Parts: sequence; structure tokens; C-alpha cells
Amino acid sequence: MKRPIEEVYRAVGDRVRRARVARGVTQRQLGARVGHSRLSMVAIETARQRVQVHTLFAIADALGVAVAELLPTGSQHEQA
Repeated sequence: MKRPIEEVYRAVGDRVRRARVARGVTQRQLGARVGHSRLSMVAIETARQRVQVHTLFAIADALGVAVAELLPTGSQHEQA
């Protein structure tokens, strides 16, 4: 079943937030590491901003996780 695109971005944002919090990194710190503002990180985590692929790779690198860990799979039914 195809996911609504908004649900995908909510799931990505939630995964970014969980990975960031688990590593004790603030939104400001993560933003500085990837060249974005804290407000941009807030917007990505809350799905108000669609994260670009290169930014997602930079976020994954900054958090020390694989990009795949930040992406939902087709079999998951995550709630953001």
C-alpha cells in the first residue's frame, strides 16, 4: 500500500529526532554540523520542511548512523 508523502516525511523527521536525542545532540548542534540552522532542524523533524537527499546524508553522517536508519520501510506503520 502506498504511503501518503506527508507520512513518509513525518516518519523521517521522527527518526532523525530519535537518533539525535539518543546521541545527546541538540538541534542547534546538529544544524551546525550539517550547515543548517536550528529552525531548519526543527522543520525537518516536524515534517514542515521536506529534507533533501544530500541533507539526509549529512544528518546521518553527523549522527553516525546509516541513512537507511532514518528512512521508513514499506512494511512499517510508524506514527510520528
